[in-house]
Parts: sequence; structure tokens; C-alpha cells
Amino acid sequence: MNKFQGPTTPLLSRVASFGQSAAPEGHAGVLQKREAAMINHAMGLTTATAHELVTPLAQLVSLPTTAHMNAAAIADLVKTGHEYVPVFADQPHNVQYYTSLRRLLLVDHREALTLGSLKLRRPLVLHSDATLMDILYDFQARPRPLVTM
Repeated sequence: MNKFQGPTTPLLSRVASFGQSAAPEGHAGVLQKREAAMINHAMGLTTATAHELVTPLAQLVSLPTTAHMNAAAIADLVKTGHEYVPVFADQPHNVQYYTSLRRLLLVDHREALTLGSLKLRRPLVLHSDATLMDILYDFQARPRPLVTM
């Protein structure tokens, strides 16, 4: 069973089974269904991994730092539906930076600008087996919308 769909560990199974039994409101020590669901989801943060959540790089449109930003290039990026664009140096799997599509829309397209000449941000780099709780802690310390593995 997928980690986002239901319990996958003995502890999560026990929490889910406690939540299945309907108990009258106000009984101390008895989990209500909504409480069991909340615990189940919180526990899922410690078992689900980045590999299960992050969009693979092969499914994203990434651009080299030498790419020229003109109206046609921006229009193609808008069609992808992704808000952030990975920017690579040398090879597509060598993602060094990212930029937001919103920022690219504000670029003066009459100038011959390359991505490398814009202010780019560094992505958050994680290992593919990092748990969602690890990712949450990293995002709190260094908020960045793009993750690379």
C-alpha cells in the first residue's frame, strides 16, 4: 500500500485500527477517527521519502545558463505548467540553479539576456531516501521551492 494512502507500519496500523472504532465524544483515552487520521498522516512524514514526492528531473524542462531569454522561449516555459525552471551548467543533470517563471516574465525580452546573466538561486539538494520530515526541516532552515536529488 502507498505510504500516502494508508498505514504501512505496525504502529500506523494500530493507530488506524483505534480510529476505526467509533467512540462517543469526550471519552478520555479513546482516539476519534479524525485524531487517528491526523496521527497517521504525521507518521507518514517519517516514512515517506523524497523519491516518492519529487518530480523527476527527466519530466521537467531545464535550461542551460547560456539559454537566451526571448518571448518565444518564455512562452514555451509557460506551457509546461511548472512554476520553477531548473538551470544547469554543461549537462542537463548538473542542475546548479533555478529561477521562477514569474521572474522570467518580468525580463525585458528586447535585450539579449541569457539565464546566466540573471539573478539565480541555488536549489536545496537532498538524497532520494530523505524522509518528508527531513525535507520539512530543511525547508524551514533554508526555504527553497526547488529540490534536486
